[in-house]
Amino acid sequence: HDQSDKSDKAIIDELHERLAVKTIELENATNSFRTVLGLKNQKIREMEERISLLIATKQEEMNNAITDQMKIMQTKLDNMESTLNIRALSDKSTTNSRPIMEIVQPTRDVTPIVDNGVTSGIIRAKFTEISKLTKSHVQSEAIKVAGLDWVIRIYQTTREDTKYLSAFLAIITKPFPEARSFSVYFKIKLVRQSSCEAPFVREHNGVKFDTSKGYGNNKFFKFEELLSTSNDYVTRSIWRLISQFIPQSNFVIFDFLSFDYKYLLLLL
Repeated sequence: HDQSDKSDKAIIDELHERLAVKTIELENATNSFRTVLGLKNQKIREMEERISLLIATKQEEMNNAITDQMKIMQTKLDNMESTLNIRALSDKSTTNSRPIMEIVQPTRDVTPIVDNGVTSGIIRAKFTEISKLTKSHVQSEAIKVAGLDWVIRIYQTTREDTKYLSAFLAIITKPFPEARSFSVYFKIKLVRQSSCEAPFVREHNGVKFDTSKGYGNNKFFKFEELLSTSNDYVTRSIWRLISQFIPQSNFVIFDFLSFDYKYLLLLL
């Protein structure tokens, strides 16, 4: 009987030892897992910080590039306007005037920029026979930039018994690529015919563009003020809108992290 008790005690002691060993192994495995998890979390935080820094750096580079290009295009436009004889163009267009649905061919000036994928364009649209302008929109001939067709649309609208010239920027490409969208900054500029005074400008920021829609102002300019000879916007029923725009292409930072900076458009 005593030998049986000793045998049982030995078995129990052995089981306690094995349990203690397994407990230590479990604690070691748990500590190892926590260490590995902590290292991975640290790497994730470091990667997130690097990504945030890359995004900020890339955005700053893009903003600087776009700002520089806008300055270049504005200088170019100012130089063109300073050498333009408005009176001579108005007289010439009067003898060859066409119905309001036919617009003077816009000037195309597209310059590719390799380093950041930007292309830029200038449209100069001259509209005639303002007395025939109705609620049905009229548009300039299209200019293709960034693979899409852009136009300026105008029509007449009446709000609270006051007539206005409505002016919009629009994309008319059909079918419109579903994968492409645009966040647009633009200005619309109504140019004086003979004087060097500043043009009338409407400005828009962060407008999201879609196809077949115009973006601008229903109440761009009062008809009464537009037709006033003292303002010098209309000569012999002719008035001009000048546009300059810069679309910015999409880009990818990492294969697993894609950023769409949309399209930045400037209409001057």
